[in-house]
Amino acid sequence: MTYPTTAATLAALALAGCAGLADLPPNYTLDPDRAEGLAVISMTLSGKSLDKISRFEYRLRAIPPHDDDAVEKSIHYRGTTQQARSLGREADARPVTARIVVKGADLREQIDVYESETTGGRLAAVRLPAGEYEIHTWRLDEPGPYGEVEHRPRKDFSCRFNVKSGTAIYLGRLRLELGAGNTQKLVVEDRWTNDRARLERKYPTLTNSPTATAICKIR
Repeated sequence: MTYPTTAATLAALALAGCAGLADLPPNYTLDPDRAEGLAVISMTLSGKSLDKISRFEYRLRAIPPHDDDAVEKSIHYRGTTQQARSLGREADARPVTARIVVKGADLREQIDVYESETTGGRLAAVRLPAGEYEIHTWRLDEPGPYGEVEHRPRKDFSCRFNVKSGTAIYLGRLRLELGAGNTQKLVVEDRWTNDRARLERKYPTLTNSPTATAICKIR
């Protein structure tokens, strides 16, 4: 089985606008020659029951290079025909934005993390082109008396991490705590012992793969 190259992965994510990141095929293996790595994170919700939630997701985006390190690219077209052909094909120049879905109708993965009767979620392993990223917001939908009610934080936050080719990085367990009066709190814990066992059950081919631990800090 072949997997997307870095350019193809970037293009697919950019064209989707804010695509959902699917979990891995069960036989996925890390390969440093593919210029992509894995971000492993478990995500849970407390304060509301996931059984009553129709959608729960986090948004992720790529961090562009610092100005001193950035490379500018310009295209000098040979004519109007070449310019017309290029439209829609420069997806790799757009910022990568995507969704990590915890629960949703378009997600085949099951809820597999249970901390208590009121706290649950799932472990996600998503592949990304090598680079710097941040998880910056969340969204939660639940049925209401007049339709779907959408919740999201009033301000963005930042949970930054680096993805390296051929390596998995464990970001921790990200728990969203919803309180009375429409309050929210994000907590990140190192639960690698439990999450590693869960990861290896889902993807036995990753059992001996190199994994770095860099617990995400919320800023």
